[in-house]
Amino acid sequence: MEIERKQEALRIPECGIRRSGEMVLAQLALDEVMLYYEESGLGDPFVFQAHEHRGWLFEIAYFSAFFRVVTFDRRGTGRSSNPPGRWTMKSFSNDMKQLLDKLGIEKTIIAGHSLGGKIGQLFTLEHPERVSALVLSGSTYYVNDLLNQWYDEGIRFVEKGGSISEFLARQSRFPFEKEAPPTTNPEFSSSSIGRFLANLPKGGVGEGDAGLKMLRAGKEWDFRPYVPEYRKMKCPVLIMVGSQESQAVIEASFELSRLIPKSEFRIVHGAYHGLPRENPEKYCHIVRDFLERHGFWPQAA
Repeated sequence: MEIERKQEALRIPECGIRRSGEMVLAQLALDEVMLYYEESGLGDPFVFQAHEHRGWLFEIAYFSAFFRVVTFDRRGTGRSSNPPGRWTMKSFSNDMKQLLDKLGIEKTIIAGHSLGGKIGQLFTLEHPERVSALVLSGSTYYVNDLLNQWYDEGIRFVEKGGSISEFLARQSRFPFEKEAPPTTNPEFSSSSIGRFLANLPKGGVGEGDAGLKMLRAGKEWDFRPYVPEYRKMKCPVLIMVGSQESQAVIEASFELSRLIPKSEFRIVHGAYHGLPRENPEKYCHIVRDFLERHGFWPQAA
């Protein structure tokens, strides 16, 4: 009933037949969630996912000129529903799998940022035959002691009524660091892109109950049991991290790169955790170079 009411209130069509090249904005009823997604462009599939889809605005505009681009609002964010009960990383991965199944996408390039990177990893580990290439940014593969403390702080903060967006403004920090690095470049809000995005309706990672369920799912994830599968990964994997990220994330991202045979590790100078949103030109350039070198860029382009 919650799904039906939300769909009616938003007046967003359910998935239908897509004409060649047209842009689609629609909702899909999956097993547990009504998932809002957008699709544009022609060519090989390329899925972008993290939290709310508008974090990929510029990447969508660029890559849809060369690929069939799909992005969506993760459960609990944007125009997707907030299903009750406990969420896990498997819940997020299953949502994406069902979306791809409904859209008839058998194999795709996947880009995942932050939590989306973890979702992309799990999907690739469990369905390696469906992933052509994987692009990760600001993402790790398990919660170390430092990140575990950070998640605990966030859960307590939100349980007491705090805003998850306020908590996520700061990352984890080592004891020797005076303060945690900011998630967003402090100068971003005054940049041309920052001012442009500030005029759009507020997106985010999901407040209240949805944010709390997201944090609890994030705290519990641990992909170390998949180490043998990481070592067998056949698809090329690009792992990016901003130089201004939390040192814990930089360290864990590098550790992840050492597990994957065909991985590339890239520290992006001057970038913060919000790399795709704050530095879309640099992000697109790095990803295009990676895809070109591995033979995934359309020949006619």
